[in-house]
Amino acid sequence: WILFESCCVLMLLALLLLTVCLVHGSTPPTLSTLTSDWLAVRTCNPSSSQVPCGKPKDSHECGDFGCCWDQKKSLCYKPNDQTPGSTTPVDRYAASQQRPSLSNIQSQLQADQAGDLLGVECYSLPPLSQSCGVHSYGSFAQFQINGVPSAVLATQVKYQWAAYEISRTGNILVGGKTFNFTSHVRMPQDSSTIMLQLHIDGPKTQGMNLTFDMLPMVRNFSTSTWSWGVPRPSSPYDFKSSQVGDMVVVHDTKSAAYSAIEASAMPTAGTWKNDGDEFRFEVRMLQAPATIEIVWAVADNAAQAQSEAAAGMKNFATMWPAVETNLNTYWKTVFQPNNKLFSGNVPLLTTTDTELSKTYYMGVLSFLLCGHKGPRTNGRTLFTTAGPISAPTALYIWDTMLNAWLWTFLDTPTFEFMMGRFAAMDTHGNYAYDYISGKYVGPWYAFNDIMVFRGYDTLFRFSEDGAKFLKQSSNGKTNLEWMDYHGNWWKTVAKGKDGLADYGTARNLLECVPTYIHKVPSLQGTNVWMMRQLADIYGSPSLGFMNNTRAKDLRTTADNLSKTFRERLYVAGAGFWQCEMPDGELVGVRHIVDFVYLGVSVPNDLGQEVTDEMVNFLQSQLLTSNWARALSLEDPAAPNSDRKDHGPWGAYDGWMGEMVEALSTMKNYYLALNVTRRMAPVFSKGPGGQSHQVFGPGNADMFELPAKADADQQYFALSGSVIANRIITGLFGVNPPMNSGPQQDPSVYLRDQHVDRGFYGTLEHVPIRGKLYTVTSVKGGLQISEEK
Repeated sequence: WILFESCCVLMLLALLLLTVCLVHGSTPPTLSTLTSDWLAVRTCNPSSSQVPCGKPKDSHECGDFGCCWDQKKSLCYKPNDQTPGSTTPVDRYAASQQRPSLSNIQSQLQADQAGDLLGVECYSLPPLSQSCGVHSYGSFAQFQINGVPSAVLATQVKYQWAAYEISRTGNILVGGKTFNFTSHVRMPQDSSTIMLQLHIDGPKTQGMNLTFDMLPMVRNFSTSTWSWGVPRPSSPYDFKSSQVGDMVVVHDTKSAAYSAIEASAMPTAGTWKNDGDEFRFEVRMLQAPATIEIVWAVADNAAQAQSEAAAGMKNFATMWPAVETNLNTYWKTVFQPNNKLFSGNVPLLTTTDTELSKTYYMGVLSFLLCGHKGPRTNGRTLFTTAGPISAPTALYIWDTMLNAWLWTFLDTPTFEFMMGRFAAMDTHGNYAYDYISGKYVGPWYAFNDIMVFRGYDTLFRFSEDGAKFLKQSSNGKTNLEWMDYHGNWWKTVAKGKDGLADYGTARNLLECVPTYIHKVPSLQGTNVWMMRQLADIYGSPSLGFMNNTRAKDLRTTADNLSKTFRERLYVAGAGFWQCEMPDGELVGVRHIVDFVYLGVSVPNDLGQEVTDEMVNFLQSQLLTSNWARALSLEDPAAPNSDRKDHGPWGAYDGWMGEMVEALSTMKNYYLALNVTRRMAPVFSKGPGGQSHQVFGPGNADMFELPAKADADQQYFALSGSVIANRIITGLFGVNPPMNSGPQQDPSVYLRDQHVDRGFYGTLEHVPIRGKLYTVTSVKGGLQISEEK
């Protein structure tokens, strides 16, 4: 027994030593492990082997199922290349789903919308932007085989996304012989160069002619205001091409925008052909395998574009692998304290929970992919709302503040700079800041006040000297005065006997939900929360802003408001809430927005019965196998709300992260962890984005994994990184209290420290008030220690 006990002790010590080594020698996963699967591009071709896909009422709902509609038969059927029971990952990007995209800190682009195996479009290098969606000329490097577009000929098309590369592959039948075409697109970090590579494999041939379209339509919009919509050129007649040695230079006649292109083919040579409006690169295939390499450089002057294109072609062999290597270096640096790129770092997660790890790191990667650093950012890295089609230069208040924690950890000075920009904004007349023009854009979003307040609150809680932060000024007010302003602005729109704030129409709220208007529950709850935070500040002797009368008044007003809106707007026993119209009518709305905002703002006010009902509503009407519906299919407004971010056929990625936080504040850590794990398979299709569509008639039976929604939804979006923030603040409970300076006992920085989280994991290098901490989730709760 003594020998057995000694062995057990030694084993435990060895395990502890191994754990310490793993934790403190840990690094983030390499980017090659954070790619999408190879995803099949499906088509809708009626055939005799159609497999029925649910029982939708019409073609529109059939599309929401992710399926095809046969008009003659009034039949909804599964896309042709997906057989019953197939486990092959699939995506419909050629049939209304998002195209894979790339980002490299300076610029973004996406794969050709028409299904070409090589072409790229929607390139933006602010203030320069390429045409987008103009299929006859818009896509750069789209190619034809014997005069027929590759998009028409290709079969068994698949693509794979990586942070450093877009890859596409497909088979093409030429002269009765099958050839495999595989392409890759890369963009070197901090560069305006795009590199494309096409491999062709198959039998020898004498009759294959490849023609590549080389008219990149790029314009300089330096004097324009960029908003959600990006200004782009549309007419090919505005561009002039000329051959300069081995390259072609394309000049926009209406602005200072130049493209330089070099191309090569091996083992056969390619030649340039002047085709009137544009130059084409032609290759006559004599044998396979063969490789075509293309370099495209963009600049506001011809000399720079030509120089970068020439360097790219000359050094192609070394620059190509360096793209992945350099991006991996950048990626690892983000997690390192005292790095040379940012003032801070993102916390590093180590866990054997592979699903939790996948969701966290894909969330962080989604944040970084929205980073922009260029001449107009004045050396700062700004994390913009979305891209590449829309909003690549816009910083929306809502999306920015949903990532307040990641940005504060990584680069507090730049986040404070953005808070200064928002302080100068009319937050009740605009919703975003455009860094290109320096102007404010858009209408008013009713969530602006709570989101700006959250930004100040986050900086205050994590600041080394919170009192000093509150005294700092921007645009004529101290930070505390700005918090007070936003925390009490609701009173200016409070109406009626109940005194609840009226936030107007759908345009100011969720835009696409016609019934979520006027006196909405979520914002009544956030008003309660803001006033209580202010009361804590005014009532804290250590902060130096003591005003007991003010603190008491704020608490009283908050308590009364909480009681009023809960009694007035909750649908008893249902788990969802209702909105009050100007005439006093109450309209129930089964939306996720009330769950996430009320769960975070007033969890203790709700009571256990209401909390249980809200969680039951979430599980029964909103949660799907791997995602959620923002609006219940049972809601009367569902047929009139078809956007995939806030409607019934999907959810804004940010709702998923905020759901995890709400569940955590409700102390339902089991479900919070479960939701986080459910999300992991979705990231096998790529990074987070603006929203993901769900496919199926109910919540349990899905036809496939959620996919990035198309239409006005974006491939890259800050909303896709919210989950990483909430793993830190929710599952790991990092939530410093409303006081100032480092605390002797760091356990006060954790919420619900002694509540078991359901997983083992360590979060290293968490920056809190000028020091770094390690937070560990173990059986029974959380542990925290200062790093030395």
